[in-house]
Amino acid sequence: VHRTTDTPTNEFSENNVLFLEAFPYLFPLGKVMPFKGSIPNDYLVHLLCQGHNQFAGDAAFIFTACIQRMHHETLRSVSCKAKRNLSSMEQLGILAKDPLFAKKVSMGVACPDGKEAKEVLQMFKNVLKNSGAGVPYSPFESASAVSKVHAMCQWYGCPSVFITITVDDAHNCLSLRMCFPIANRANSQFPCPATDASEFLCALAQGAEVFRDNIPIQNANLMKMINENSVAAVLFFKLLIESVYEHLLGLLPDRLSRKTDNYWKFPLGMFGRPTAAMHAIEPQGRKTLHGHLAFF
Repeated sequence: VHRTTDTPTNEFSENNVLFLEAFPYLFPLGKVMPFKGSIPNDYLVHLLCQGHNQFAGDAAFIFTACIQRMHHETLRSVSCKAKRNLSSMEQLGILAKDPLFAKKVSMGVACPDGKEAKEVLQMFKNVLKNSGAGVPYSPFESASAVSKVHAMCQWYGCPSVFITITVDDAHNCLSLRMCFPIANRANSQFPCPATDASEFLCALAQGAEVFRDNIPIQNANLMKMINENSVAAVLFFKLLIESVYEHLLGLLPDRLSRKTDNYWKFPLGMFGRPTAAMHAIEPQGRKTLHGHLAFF
């Protein structure tokens, strides 16, 4: 590593320079991203879906982009608000006028792990509430999802069906094919038509070590391949969820259909005519995704 300056790069105003200097091998022409602040989600998806798989296969780049998204959303959306009731407002006013309280706050800021900081936190606990449902993967986001479930149950009634969806992405033709760069020779030889898929599945069933003479298909190799390209696994899981909504439940996801049709025009799904549905996604023990879906 060659240090060129002792001045740190500000990710909020020089984010394009930060990524260029941190990942020069991903931007070999030296062209910075057209954003100085937060990376828009659509642009990040555009980078991760590049056919050469350079961005999708770089764990450090994915981690940096995701942790930045959390940081920026935290600063934008997290706030602390007084509870809207008379007793809380009166208690907050008393604390604000107490000179000893101001002294404890100063000492708590100087030593966040000290006794005074804990006492201040306990005083605020009953009069303030935190908000920040827009922060990805945060407790605030989970809490807001629970309130949405309660609201849907109050409007539509209790869900009729609860489904858990998981996928074997390490033995799936499409997700494995997306692990290879488009220009890679293995990508052009990996199964795509139905006949090739059948040949691939037969090779798996027979315990073959390679497929088409150059692609290792032992279980350990397949697991390594999908773990090194988590974007391929996520894209396939997203496609699976959308297919379940459309073809099994008869209900398009909200982002695919903005119009509101008459209820009786909804197509019949495997559980009848749909009213609404929602799902939550979480990682399994082996860090792959699975979803829980409630159907109304």
